[in-house]
Parts: sequence; C-alpha cells; structure tokens
Amino acid sequence: MWELARNTPDLDLNSLYHYLMLATHFRHTCVVAEIQQEFAGFASGVILPRDPTTLFIWQIAVNSSLRAKGLGTQMLEELLGRSYSTPVKYLSATITPSNHASWHLFRKMAHRHGTSIQTTGKLERHWFGPTNHDEELIVKIGPFRSMP
Repeated sequence: MWELARNTPDLDLNSLYHYLMLATHFRHTCVVAEIQQEFAGFASGVILPRDPTTLFIWQIAVNSSLRAKGLGTQMLEELLGRSYSTPVKYLSATITPSNHASWHLFRKMAHRHGTSIQTTGKLERHWFGPTNHDEELIVKIGPFRSMP
C-alpha cells in the first residue's frame, strides 16, 4: 500500500507505519485488489466515530497500468457491500480540486446508486503547514440503500 501510494502523484504519502495500522486495525474498512496474483490497488477507510453511518475513504489508489478500468469502483462497491455494526449509508472523502480521477470516481459512484454528491466543507491550504499542499474539499456521497 505504501509503495503504491508513493508512486501515485495525487496521493499524500503517509508513513509506512500508518499503512500497517490501516491494514491491521482497520482491515474491515480497507480492501486490497489483486489481479493475477499481482497487487493492483487499495482503498482504505474508517467508519466515522461521530457518524457510524459514514465510511470515510482515506485513500484509494490503483496501479497506473490498470487505471480507468473500473477497479476503483469495484473496491468502493466491495466496501459498501460489507456488513458493519451500523449500516453504511454515506461515503465521505477529501479531494483536491485538481484531482480529476477522484472526482470522476466519486461522481460515478453517486450516479450508479442514484444518489448525490455534496461538498460539505474544506480543509484550508494553510492548515497543512508550510508544505505546498492544495486545499481539500470534503465531500459526502449518499444516502446509499442498504446493500444485500
């Protein structure tokens, strides 16, 4: 996961420890995709403690040779189809205005499920400290019907 994030230009690279914690302590809200026994992508998320009906997607990445083939959608569908203690009705994420792939993916998910995508706030550029980081818009998609 760390290696793929490192090689994905639109993603912030977190520490290797961060990815290990996601993969162990939050594995019920993360998915790894393999194609022909090769690592193809991952989606990581957490259930929001203050709103257990919302799955916050921390990061989603697909190997560059496999992009635009629906793998991101498949991983999000997998996460939506899982059983949680409280049914997930919303997906949330933060997206920079320039991350066209993420915007396309989340709009596609909203369209597929006949629901909406809304911007609910933003993370200001200066909140990221002295780095040259773009602002991130907070989006919420849903409500989703309960999955079978």
